[in-house]
Amino acid sequence: MIHRQTIPAKRLFTDAEPIHIPARKTPAELRADAISTIARREAEAYRRRADVAEASGLQFEIGLLTSDIGKLCAELAEYMPKRDPALRYADVTLTELDCHVIVGYDYSPAERQTRDDPGCVAEVDICECWLNGADIAPVMTEGNVEQLIDAVFTHIEQQRESDLADRAEQYQIDRDARAYG
Repeated sequence: MIHRQTIPAKRLFTDAEPIHIPARKTPAELRADAISTIARREAEAYRRRADVAEASGLQFEIGLLTSDIGKLCAELAEYMPKRDPALRYADVTLTELDCHVIVGYDYSPAERQTRDDPGCVAEVDICECWLNGADIAPVMTEGNVEQLIDAVFTHIEQQRESDLADRAEQYQIDRDARAYG
């Protein structure tokens, strides 16, 4: 038999009784839990084979390691490499390596040709390429760099289109505000 308790609606939404919803675990916490679970399983298997003193010492060490793993995974999740304020950054996919990287680049827009100046095409210089907190730009192949440059140009074009759409929308809002006051 199921017993149900009816709570008046007035009691459900009071400030005196806050509803606690557990937060979702971050990927770092999930990874730390997975590593700790594996260590506990191996310790249990070892404990079955070892004597009590060895097993208890091992259990203590696993507790320390579990704590350290949790701290390291949390630090990794919060890690942000130092960025150069003079560079622009884009999160792009490097398909040859099948990974997302953060690219620090310097962009020079195209200039029109005039009577006095021959003009120039748009240029992108890749200065940094971050993968999991490490700058991999010095060890990238020429093909990877070319792929990154193409991805950065695509990112710049998408950003330009997004900015134009935002400006057009803001212009429409301002115009409507003036017209309908």
